Amino acid sequence: MHPERRIRLSKFLTLILRHRPEQVGLVLGARGRVPLTTLVEALRAHGWDDLRGGEVEEVVRLEARRFEIDAGLIRARYGHSLTLEQPGPAVRPPEWLYYAVPAANLERVRVEGLRPERQQ
Repeated sequence: MHPERRIRLSKFLTLILRHRPEQVGLVLGARGRVPLTTLVEALRAHGWDDLRGGEVEEVVRLEARRFEIDAGLIRARYGHSLTLEQPGPAVRPPEWLYYAVPAANLERVRVEGLRPERQQ
């Protein structure tokens, strides 16, 4: 696949699987998963009419940190603005939990603490 097409497809998959599945008529499962074949059909019906399933699989293979296919279901791994069911039971965090904060945000975090943002 041409690199420009792969980047366009990756960005569109990010939009659909993290933020706006309804844009192509999809409903994600509770954990953000959708059958790969259903995704390909939906994309073909919304401007990607020449899309092959192998192209989506290529994007997932090259960007395994961002996407995952398991048992024929595809999902974005992180960064959702949608409310999704969290995997596994809630657990008590360890006594010390480290979180990387950009230097520009450090003072705000010291004063206000960590707050939830848009993405999950």
